[in-house]
Amino acid sequence: MRTLLLGASAAIVFTMPSVSAETFLGIEGLTTQSNLSAQTRIYYWNQAGASDNGFQIVTPFTISTSISNELILLELDARAAYIIAQTSRPGADGGVLSPSDTVVSATATFSHPELPVFPFVTASLNLPTGKETLRGIEKNAVVDSDLVEQTRFGEGFNVNVGAGVTVPITKNITATLGGSYNLRGDYVPDGDRGEVFDPGEQFVLYSEVQYQDPGMLASLGFKFNYETESTLDDVPFFRPGDSFELYGQFGMSVTGEDIVNLSFSAARFTKNERFDPFTGTFRVEDERSAGDVYRVDASWRHRTSFGTVGVAGQYLRRERNDFDETSDLFLPARQRYLFGPTASVKVGDKTQLDFRAQYMRLVEDVFPVTGLQRTFNGFIVTGGLNIIL
Repeated sequence: MRTLLLGASAAIVFTMPSVSAETFLGIEGLTTQSNLSAQTRIYYWNQAGASDNGFQIVTPFTISTSISNELILLELDARAAYIIAQTSRPGADGGVLSPSDTVVSATATFSHPELPVFPFVTASLNLPTGKETLRGIEKNAVVDSDLVEQTRFGEGFNVNVGAGVTVPITKNITATLGGSYNLRGDYVPDGDRGEVFDPGEQFVLYSEVQYQDPGMLASLGFKFNYETESTLDDVPFFRPGDSFELYGQFGMSVTGEDIVNLSFSAARFTKNERFDPFTGTFRVEDERSAGDVYRVDASWRHRTSFGTVGVAGQYLRRERNDFDETSDLFLPARQRYLFGPTASVKVGDKTQLDFRAQYMRLVEDVFPVTGLQRTFNGFIVTGGLNIIL
């Protein structure tokens, strides 16, 4: 699946043990910090000149803990949510209420006075607590990732492991090299057909250079993604092309009260391969159907006595039609615009409230087969709470 956005969530109650990290791990000199964050994100869209419309409400919940001393930094996260999705199309209404899959992850970064680098390892599990199998009108609630956050409401059991190293170059400049392997489990996405979908394994390599000082942050990175073939009922189905992505960000304090941030990404995909049942082999498509994807985000924030206020916007461009094997949808060539106000309010020293409201407009290119062009309007509203425990 070619998506630049990712989210997860579910309603989980955590009981924090009243025991120190030193006692629990048997290591002296550890410091700990835990954060709890909860959000509600509302997505609404409608097609101009038509009765097609829909909404999705996602309530992500995340708890994170960092444990560190002079030799190790251990970061632990658990993310889950609940999703309400509804679509309305002539003769094709649909809706789903479901928790999403739960993701638990850990990252360990190591340091030593005699080591000139900082190696790290990562591991995460996607636990299938969501609704991986849809039936009947539930399938009509699946909408592509440019309109809503969750294109599926659950998948299989996934295991992702990775490793890398961060190298200090100067006092302000670091370079990071890393890679990861994602083993994705099978599941039945369409309960009416009953076919077992086994998504391909994913391999990612990435590198990044970062500059940071008290008033500025800048980074530039490159990522390569390779994915093996997916199958339906053990029959080869689809193999997406490799992807190459260049990304970066820049942020700085313009004055003591104003902060600007800019980020971008540009992804290019090679030709897809589809299984030919007559020859029993994969056939590379004649023309590259997967279009390049460009994205730019920009924001401005002004510090106030109670927090911050500002505005944020985004531009997304897909150059050609693209097939999303996870949602089984074709994503036409299109442009998407987001823009709206943001605000954060501090409540004491350990609590912060966040708010964002953005108008969304998505304009598709003329579809070559039908000659039709579709335009969608909508909004995304987010409210969040972050607490330092």
